[in-house]
Amino acid sequence: MNRCPVELWQKIFANACTDGGHTARALSLVSRATRDVAEPVRFYTVSLTSEAQVLSFGRLLGTRSITPIIHHLFLSVKMHFEGTDSGRARYMAIYNILINVVTAAAPNVITLMVHATRYGIVDPALAFPRLRDLAIDGFVPVPPALAAPCFPSLRRIHVDGGPNVGSNFWRELGRAAPSLTDIRLSDVTRDFTNLLAVMIPIVIQMPAGVVRHSLLASPTELLHARRCAAAVPALTNVVVVPPFIRSEDPFGYSWNARVNIMTLLRYDCSQQDLEELAAASAQGHGTGRLVMLPEQEDYTREEAYNDWLDVVGGSDGPWRMGDAINNAATV
Repeated sequence: MNRCPVELWQKIFANACTDGGHTARALSLVSRATRDVAEPVRFYTVSLTSEAQVLSFGRLLGTRSITPIIHHLFLSVKMHFEGTDSGRARYMAIYNILINVVTAAAPNVITLMVHATRYGIVDPALAFPRLRDLAIDGFVPVPPALAAPCFPSLRRIHVDGGPNVGSNFWRELGRAAPSLTDIRLSDVTRDFTNLLAVMIPIVIQMPAGVVRHSLLASPTELLHARRCAAAVPALTNVVVVPPFIRSEDPFGYSWNARVNIMTLLRYDCSQQDLEELAAASAQGHGTGRLVMLPEQEDYTREEAYNDWLDVVGGSDGPWRMGDAINNAATV
């Protein structure tokens, strides 16, 4: 080990420590020399998936004089609230540690995924200058007095849990992440009709007259679409995952967006119109793509974690399109 420069060892360790912290912990136990060399890259990837892990990591942060550099962070902690004094104290302790972890990671984090965790952990009032990939359970409103974009480098975002995709969503997203190119919306509900009205004419840039339904082609809706698209000028890929419809509740909250889009588009579109729409999306020609993936009942922690590891490894994670791109906008 002494024959190899420290800088080279650190590069090797950095490439090896992409599994959420397991390899980094193992390296720190090999020897004192290995631990010292691996220390700068020890926290490059961090995953916290239990209350016990959060409390332990909080204690570790409290013993360090220098804030660790975190490049990739995964948080999926179901916080259990108990009505007792001790239960409330534990809940607040975990919540505050999560806030501190995100705050510590903000200056250097490149990939951040928050799954099934307390809403509001990611505060847009913080600056995330290097963040490129973000997955969250809900998009937090951006403060009106925000002086500069909080996600200036963000390219891809995944919003899970029935996001509201009205005009405020697009406007605030544009203010927070002006360089955004890819968005995935999971578990969309009735707002999906509005999403189509906004995104189809702009992102896909269809030939004039392809979709003539009044809900999508009225002057008011087209003006609304242009305004929303202006908020996210770099957006080119939209991936939508409708919620899984339960047979016992066909008209309830788990409303089938796929059925609705088919009804909406075919109401006044010929088969040729739909084929032209799909071709315009799939071929690109400098335009964007709208892809609807199969319905999904639940986006599990395991799926979210594997997607995070996929992104850390240089792949697309939740933004992968795969074979679906060949059927983009086909309904």
